Amino acid sequence: MAYASLRQGGVGSSREANSFKGSSSSIESLGREILEMRLKDAKRELDEDRDTEPDIIDGSGNEPGHVIATTIHGRNGLPKQRVTYIAEHVVGTGSFGVVFQAKCRETGEIVAIKKVLQDKRYKNRELQIMHMLDHPNIVALKHYFFSTTERKSYI
Repeated sequence: MAYASLRQGGVGSSREANSFKGSSSSIESLGREILEMRLKDAKRELDEDRDTEPDIIDGSGNEPGHVIATTIHGRNGLPKQRVTYIAEHVVGTGSFGVVFQAKCRETGEIVAIKKVLQDKRYKNRELQIMHMLDHPNIVALKHYFFSTTERKSYI
């Protein structure tokens, strides 16, 4: 934000007003933090916590109380594990989908489930990007699902 002031004699001057005034280190640290965001190498294997194969779910999933299930691939020789989520309530809606708050039945963990339109003409770029992102300030993708009755995907 710029502002102007009148000096003696009516001559104006303008300066940059900045909330970071006197602290360029704040701006530099923000820049460093952005640069530290890492995209995983697309050829590198995905985290073992994430599914590499999406599950197919039945039902519409439009209402709270809907159950979504997936199979987590076992790590370190452990068997595969079935995980189910129950949608509790709608958190928000937007042009591209609906976000539900859900709870894992097995662990009690609270998660967000985003339901978006599956469109064959467009690759789900958000899903592709979230699959690669690994940053503490960005919500991690745990699982993704495809609906059998609707053209929807769940992230």
